[in-house]
Parts: sequence; structure tokens; C-alpha cells
Amino acid sequence: MSLDARTYLRAVTDDAQRESTARFQAAIQGTPVFLALQDRGLRYTWIHNPITGIGIDSPIGKSDWEIFEPNDAARLEQLKASVLDTGLGSRHELELSIGGRRIYFDVILSPLRAHDGNLIGVSTTAVDISTRRQAELEREHALADLSRAKEKAERMSRAKDEFLARLSHELRTPLTPVIALLEALLADELPEQLGKYMTLIRRNVELEARLIDDLLDHTRIANGKLRLHRETVDAHELIVSVLEICYGEIDARDLKLTVDLRADRPLLDADPARLQQVLWNLVKNAVKFTPPGGSIWIRSANNAAGDVVIEVEDSGVGIEPALLPNIFDAFRQGEGAADAATTGLGLGLAISKSLMDLHGGHLMARSDGPDTGATFTLAMAALNSPGPHVHGNDPRDSAAAGTAGTTILLVEDHADTATMMKLLLERKGYLVAIAPNVSEALEFAARERFDVLISDIGLPDGSGIDVITALSKCRPVKGIALSGFGMEEDIKRSIEAGFAEHLIKPVSYQKLREAIQRLLS
Repeated sequence: MSLDARTYLRAVTDDAQRESTARFQAAIQGTPVFLALQDRGLRYTWIHNPITGIGIDSPIGKSDWEIFEPNDAARLEQLKASVLDTGLGSRHELELSIGGRRIYFDVILSPLRAHDGNLIGVSTTAVDISTRRQAELEREHALADLSRAKEKAERMSRAKDEFLARLSHELRTPLTPVIALLEALLADELPEQLGKYMTLIRRNVELEARLIDDLLDHTRIANGKLRLHRETVDAHELIVSVLEICYGEIDARDLKLTVDLRADRPLLDADPARLQQVLWNLVKNAVKFTPPGGSIWIRSANNAAGDVVIEVEDSGVGIEPALLPNIFDAFRQGEGAADAATTGLGLGLAISKSLMDLHGGHLMARSDGPDTGATFTLAMAALNSPGPHVHGNDPRDSAAAGTAGTTILLVEDHADTATMMKLLLERKGYLVAIAPNVSEALEFAARERFDVLISDIGLPDGSGIDVITALSKCRPVKGIALSGFGMEEDIKRSIEAGFAEHLIKPVSYQKLREAIQRLLS
């Protein structure tokens, strides 16, 4: 080939290369992507820089050290050197200082090779991802704030639970000797009027305990910690039990009571204590809001859906239409309810509704307005047959058995409670030794034998759990926990420690004696 031909071909090639380069540069002109080529010495041979803030007048021949801040340059050089060493590309998210501000880049580093495959440098592609990264950081901060807020809320919830448990204990403990003394007095022959006074005092002490229970039940339900203990129960038997409790107040208010229990299938799969609590709340609510001389109707039936339906209707003050949708909200008493006839915390109906929800049943309220009375309807699926149900022995049948000569170790630091319980137990023939703390209880057990341990949980130098744990290492112990702490966790800890029963203060002597007889029998 002649010189002119070679010159012509070179010129054509150079023109084509320049045209290709021009087209490439025109194509990337508006591209917001940083592109650059560097030789093996990591000096720039070509750069496309759409990013404001990088002041590069003549980038060719310069290194990263002459463009970026030292820390950024060192990092870039390290990453690019790795590409040259390994011949492998890499991808990174880097935060670089550009024009006095920090910018996040998505950086791709690739090996740059000649036509023959030899490694001749590094190519860099970088995209500004600051907006995306900022959004991610804000989301991370928001999640962190949410997590901190959740932890704080959980701490506050635990603190509230602990406070309520402590408050319950402090409020319940002084009520126990009062109940015990009242039972002791009522067991004696008293003048009729004095007996009525004692009964009135006892009823109000028990009401105080019920208010404490409502607070704790509301907390348990709100925290999802209330557990049901289901068995086959007769709804009619529970209604009768509730009415036996309420007859005194119904008579005192001169209310006419009509009971019509027509359900052919009254058996339910329910927690008897909790279902009785619901029925008690409904009857008490009817009594509370019905003026003297009014009427209360209690009915039961089976509906077509196979439910047991129980209605508690009254001729009382009724419910405002605007209040009816919120009648089961906690702490709601209704407008104008702040009088002596309607005292309380406004938790009874809220707790009853939650308990029925836990049972899978329904609780509804109906009223035509003020002074038209109200009807509360409870519905639960009926059982077609009694099912397995074991009736325990009636404690009264064995009340006299095993009493004489039975020694009880009573561990109680509240002096009044210990004195009254000892008095009542000894009047029934029990031998009672009192220990006010853990150490004295263990000292007594080391030198004397006893048949039943009754121990408070909160003690000055430990707990009742410490007592039964230590004693159980030597021999089996029949134990009853006696405590003002009545949360589900408290009861569970007591049973797991070895107590057969956990009685919550204030404890009536009858319940305590029944528990003792269950252990002895």
C-alpha cells in the first residue's frame, strides 16, 4: 500500500474516531452520571463531570489527591488499587465531600483493558444517590425513634403494672384483718342492730376490694395477660349464686325482682369465676341505676342459633342514645352519674364486655332513652351435653376432719393480719405459730414440725417463695400463698414455686379454711 493510501486510511480512521467520540460525548452530555477513565498510575485520562462542586478545570493527568479531600482520596485510591491488583470490578456506596457538602454516591469501579486484554487502567461510574440515601437515613431515624418510643412505652407499661401491683398489695393488706375481725364478730351472738352494722361494714370492705380487683382486671385485659380457666358450668347455678350475693341490696332498695330461667340447655364452656363476675356486674349495674321501688327482670332462654341468652332488664334511669354506643368503654359512667347512687370506677361493664369477648360470646346493651330502663343481653354457645366435669368435695363436709391438732406455720409481717388470722384459726382448733419474716420461718421449721404453711409473698427479708423453696428441699410442703399481689404472673410464680393455692387479700376466713381443708383432705 502506498504512503498516500496509508495516510488516507489513517485520516479516515481518525475522523471516524473523532466522530464516534463526538457522538458519545453528545449522548452523555445531559447524563447526570460521573464518568472517568484513569491509567495504571491512577491519573485521569478522560472525565465527564455533571456534578456541581467538583472544580476540575483540567482533570487530565491529575489524581484523586488533587481533586478530593485527603480522607476521600485515600479511600478511592485503595478501592481502585484493588481493581488493578485483582482485575475485578466492584461496587460501593461512598460518602464524599464535594464543594463543602457531603454527597452519597453509588460508585462502580471496572477494570479498563486494551484490545489485547491487557489491564491499562480503571473506569469509574458514579451516580449521586444523596436524595435516596437521605430518605433511607430519615426512615432509619424514624424507625429508631419508633423503637425508642416503643421501649419507653413498654417501660412505662411495666412501671404502671408494678405500681398497680404494689398499690393493690398496700390497699389489700389492711383490709384482711378487718374482714377477719368482722367474721369473728358475726360468728358470735350479736344484737340484731349491731349485726346489721357489722354486715354493712363488711359489705363496704368487700366493695373496696372489688374496686381494686377491677383496676387489676382492666390492666390484665389491656395487656392481654388475663387467662380463662374453662370448665362445664351451669348458667342457672351462677345466676342463683349471684342473686344470693345481691339479695340484701335488692331488698334494701325495695326492688321487685322477677326471675324467669327457661333455658333448656343452660350448660356452657366457661370460666365459672369470670362468668359469675360478668353476671354480678350486670345485676349490680341494674340495682345501682334503678330507683327504690323499681323492678329488675332476669331471664334465660335458648335461641335458634343454639346459644344461652341471659337478659338483665331494669326499670331504671335508662341510657342516653348518644351514650349507648360507648356504654362499654372504660371509665364511663354516663352523664350526671357522679352521685352517691352511682359511685364506682366505670370499669364493670368494660371488663364484662372484654370477658365475654374472651369467651367468644356477646354482650349487648339496649335502652329507649332516659327513664325507660335498660336491658343487657349476654349470649354464649350452649353445650348439648354436660361433658366431663368433676365436682370436688364440699369443704363443709370435711370441715371438722383434720382440724384438731393441725399445726399451721403462718408467715405474715403485717401484725394485725397475723393476730386476727391466728385468733380465727385457733378458735376452730388449729395450732398456729407466727413468723414475721423468712429467717424466723426457717428457724421455726428447723426445730418444729407443722402440717400447713400459710405465707405472705411480700416479706421484709425476702418472699414467701423463698420460704417454700427452702422448706421443700427438706420435705414436701403443703402451702397456701396469701398475698395482696394478685396479677396472673404473681399467681403463676406462687404455683410454680410449690404453693398449692394462691389466695388474694383480703381473704375471708371461710375461703382460707376451705383451702386448708382441701390440702388436708
